[in-house]
Amino acid sequence: MATTPRKVLLCYCIFEDTIIEVQVDSQTDFNEFVDGVCGGLKAHANSVSLHYTTYLNKICFLPLNGLCDLSNPLKFNNESANVHVFWKGIEQINEIRASAVSGGPTYRVYKYSPVHIHSVGDESSCQLHISNKFISVVLLEKLHDSPKYLPLDIIKDFSRNHAISLTYKQAWRGKERAKELLNGSTNDSYKLILWSCKKLVETNLGTVATFTIDDSGRFNQLFVAFHSSLHGFRVGCRPMLFIDATHLKGNYQGQLLAADAYDANNQMFPVAFTADSFESIPDWTWFLENLKIALNDGRKVVIVSDRNTSIRHVVETVFDSEYHAFCSRHLMENLKGCMCRLRLLKAEKEVIEDCVNQLIYTRDTVKFDLYLSKIHNQNLDIYGWIMDSDPPHWENSLFKGRRYDKFTSNLAESFNAWVLEAREQPIMSLVNIIRLKMTELTFRRQCEAKGYKQLVGPNMEYFLKFNISESINLRYTQCSFLLIFCIIQHSHFFTGGRN
Repeated sequence: MATTPRKVLLCYCIFEDTIIEVQVDSQTDFNEFVDGVCGGLKAHANSVSLHYTTYLNKICFLPLNGLCDLSNPLKFNNESANVHVFWKGIEQINEIRASAVSGGPTYRVYKYSPVHIHSVGDESSCQLHISNKFISVVLLEKLHDSPKYLPLDIIKDFSRNHAISLTYKQAWRGKERAKELLNGSTNDSYKLILWSCKKLVETNLGTVATFTIDDSGRFNQLFVAFHSSLHGFRVGCRPMLFIDATHLKGNYQGQLLAADAYDANNQMFPVAFTADSFESIPDWTWFLENLKIALNDGRKVVIVSDRNTSIRHVVETVFDSEYHAFCSRHLMENLKGCMCRLRLLKAEKEVIEDCVNQLIYTRDTVKFDLYLSKIHNQNLDIYGWIMDSDPPHWENSLFKGRRYDKFTSNLAESFNAWVLEAREQPIMSLVNIIRLKMTELTFRRQCEAKGYKQLVGPNMEYFLKFNISESINLRYTQCSFLLIFCIIQHSHFFTGGRN
């Protein structure tokens, strides 16, 4: 069985104007080492002190005064090390520092200190200078396996594994440099946008990838919609898109705008995304205009979002305003904020919240008026707030389009969590991570669809069977020739229609 060769270190022992060479390894006895050095320098061991330097910091003198310390020069040096021998007491160091002039044989002395100003009883301590380059090299493998490796964990691991104390700033900078080594430079990533867009369009026919730059030639916006996403939305998803924005965490920050849908198994299906500098009206307009063109879908598409003013303005401009649905969760959060400002009692809040929840889901305009009148009787300020919140965009019976029982934009936030890792990467790494995720997702869904017994997935099949079982005892009559039905249950009338 082969054995690992022992590390041998060549020590250059410097004393005044004399230099001798001594070899040490892990088996070298410290006392024998000191005797050998002092014998070669013709100095008494009791009259001198030994200090060594490391490759991390050639100008920091560390005391060499015991067997435990003899392993440190071996650990923190590669093939050679400097050992400086000083007189004890008021001693002369004869410290000299020089550098080569223009790389030639001539050296220029830039520091000379002949007198040691410390006494024998003084203690010396120092902090090794750890470069970002050294930290990043150590972190590479760990960061590759664990992209969420935190600076605080880096500090703990360096202290435990390398006996090196790092500041938070050092750990963060070392991590950023390691990320750059793994993913490439952020600046270089922007240079690849033109080439990447062309390749995405050429190699995946039907994919839409386009970008814009500002007047100074700097990156502005990037829109990407893969062919599999566009085709999958047209043939396998309900005409309903959930849009939202999330922050990018790279060096240049920015926003990631995304549009998602539910597939035939009621699961998240990413459709398109845009990376840009700000979440502004022009950015939303550019994103939704490109999205509408890329979809090329003849159906009336419902857009679900929060009640953000800029989003609302753009949706009503690019798509049909009647088919813009507000997220009910955001609506309820805004309502709670309004009630807190009005300092309503807890009991009053509970009554109003229950009435608004009933308003959101009811399909009956009669019940809508009933719950609205309850709110009017409970608090006029809340009633005014509800009427100003555009009920036709969030109330089920007033909404012109089909919501398919999807009243929140939680799906968009699921996408934000899905791309959490990618949000910290340079822009082209972000696109590539999403591309790989979409490839894996579509392949997995395709394999799952082969086992479907119906035109929908098992999640939707269970939902449909549940609704069928719940509707067994319902009775209905046709109210008109236009296929409008009146469904009767326990003397309650519900009006509905079908296309």
